[in-house]
Amino acid sequence: MKSRFVKLPNAVLEDSRLGKSELAVFACLHALSGNVYMGEKQVKASRKLIASYCNISVKTVTKAVKKLRELGYIKKIRQYFVDAHKLGTYIYILNVVKGTKYFFVSRDVFKMGLSVTQLYVYMFCCKCADSKTRRFWNSYNDISDKLGISRSGAINTVAQLVEMKLITQIKIIKKNGSYSDNHYIINPIENAKAKIRKKKSLRAVVKAQVLYIIIQALNHIAYIINLFYQNVKQKFLFIGGSPKITPLILVPTFNIYRKRKPLRLYLKYRCNLEIYEF
Repeated sequence: MKSRFVKLPNAVLEDSRLGKSELAVFACLHALSGNVYMGEKQVKASRKLIASYCNISVKTVTKAVKKLRELGYIKKIRQYFVDAHKLGTYIYILNVVKGTKYFFVSRDVFKMGLSVTQLYVYMFCCKCADSKTRRFWNSYNDISDKLGISRSGAINTVAQLVEMKLITQIKIIKKNGSYSDNHYIINPIENAKAKIRKKKSLRAVVKAQVLYIIIQALNHIAYIINLFYQNVKQKFLFIGGSPKITPLILVPTFNIYRKRKPLRLYLKYRCNLEIYEF
């Protein structure tokens, strides 16, 4: 059974060579399910899927994967042909996280549409949290210094995470009556998962309505084309009187209401055609 949490190394947040996009892609690759063999994890995922989970463009994912490959966070990248002319989905070979210096991040957080900055701060909060109580007490200055962002940016991002119910803010009062640094608790993501289901259902309703409008428009266009064809057919292709072989028709059609024998004579002497056996 797959765990709800993914294990990430502490060193990935301490590496100054990695940007927010590279960290998001690295965490997303580890969060995706894959096969583990001989200390390596094989993850099969399209770059479009990774871009949707990290809330970035496919081009940004390509650049992030290239940099992670250069720095050794991705060991290998494979791609096989599904037929003679088409390449299949990328397969990423990652090292399994070992040792004691690691932290846990919920897999469901990648389905919430967080920005790279929100995901970056959230991973730092998970790294600082206690493994048992899931509680941490880092100040805004500490978050700003460790992540290299402004203090106002740290305040706004933490407030957004609190509003999304990913973390809970707790105020601690000292003995002298003043407030200490804010304490936080990492929340489970049951509430967020319900929000995702509601969002998906609304998206499905909108897609169904748009599809219905498109089908109605196509039916209307088909009706107009059919009506136009019937008018042209009635006016130009089936004219009374002597029959005419129109080059627009593949098979000659005659609108003659006569008996079979006079029709044979008509075809032979008037139209100068061969007599066919009827």
